[in-house]
Amino acid sequence: FSFSMAPLTRSMMGTYAAILGFFVAYGTAGTLLGDMENEAFASLLDPFGAAAIGLATRYWTTAERNTAVLSLEGPLLQNRLLWMGVAVLILILTYYRFSFTAAATKRHKKRKQEDVAEEVVTGPARATVQPVFTLASSFTQFLHQTRFEVLTVVKSAAFPIILVFGALNLIGNFRAVKGAGARMAEQGAGSIVVVSSIRSQVVEPGQGVYAATKAGVLQMIRALAAELGEEGVRANALAPGVVETPLTQQIKDVPDWYEAYANKGALGRWAQPEEMAGPIVYLASDAASFVTGSLLVVDGGWLAVDGRFNPPL
Repeated sequence: FSFSMAPLTRSMMGTYAAILGFFVAYGTAGTLLGDMENEAFASLLDPFGAAAIGLATRYWTTAERNTAVLSLEGPLLQNRLLWMGVAVLILILTYYRFSFTAAATKRHKKRKQEDVAEEVVTGPARATVQPVFTLASSFTQFLHQTRFEVLTVVKSAAFPIILVFGALNLIGNFRAVKGAGARMAEQGAGSIVVVSSIRSQVVEPGQGVYAATKAGVLQMIRALAAELGEEGVRANALAPGVVETPLTQQIKDVPDWYEAYANKGALGRWAQPEEMAGPIVYLASDAASFVTGSLLVVDGGWLAVDGRFNPPL
């Protein structure tokens, strides 16, 4: 899919937007498919095959998960055949639609024509001006440069795309807790648990929007806890660390990247999705009857360990 978007759009931004949209749609669809009664059919609709693998191994013991080899049969085989067929069709469509000679966009053509025109037009030699740098001129230059850079970001195609996709983290959670909170307030009891992230506490380059939305989710839950506490409704957030899911497969495919994340935490490994179930059950149960407005960190010690150097003990 990502390979096809690049030659079809011939645009880094178009490719980025398409891939980001795909993952957002995949995450949203995964939530909806989780509620389907027909698990076999739901597993077919997962392009990464994680649902089919989960269906095939859901009754496996820990020893079987560590030693047994999953057979390519049943829903897993059907899933792979289906999505391999879809991939082949996309590849054929890309080959059919792509041209090695056609220009990317009208804007590209216009820019190329302007460049040629500038080369042809000649005029008298321009006078050389010696710039004078003062505090006032430097400050003015700073303001103009700041304005230029801000407008470049805001007017770019990337800004609204990233803003919309990032806002889904907030809007989706807001709509969910709003509906659930109102219902629980009416009945005088309830527990709301949403998934935030360790990125609500610490960040790394390239995850600014994601970290901001996850921090927003946390603050939303704290506000909800304050507003609904008198109605007997509790609201808490979970902050997972690095978890092996289809969305983190790109990291797992790079051994150095994968190991660096594993070694960052105190336990020296990634979490499995099922390891998030226990903490969520705890927050939702009466065992946490006096816990509200809190962030439960389940990160294998990621936030506790500095991780830069292990001194000899």
